[in-house]
Amino acid sequence: MTHEGVTKCEGIGDICLKTSNDTKVLLRRVKHVLDIKLNLLSINKLCDKGYKSYFSGDNWKLTKGSMVVARGKKHSTLYLTQIKVINDVVSTIESDNKTDFVT
Repeated sequence: MTHEGVTKCEGIGDICLKTSNDTKVLLRRVKHVLDIKLNLLSINKLCDKGYKSYFSGDNWKLTKGSMVVARGKKHSTLYLTQIKVINDVVSTIESDNKTDFVT
């Protein structure tokens, strides 16, 4: 998929992640898109859940309260971070037979 393409969302579910500083984060209603080779986080959605995101030069920091949850470095137009998926599969809570596409 190129940045100009459209692809289908295969399902929506919850997923648990562990950041590089061993913080566990549960993300709810995550969209599973087979064609995307990277895991993308929506800063807007994280901010809606009480997280705060800070950008300074080539650095990024995600906090919740006084705790630093994750850090990242800018590479091209993305900020990359080391996050590990704890559970191997997204527990599907909603099959996506509707027209829910990612652009």
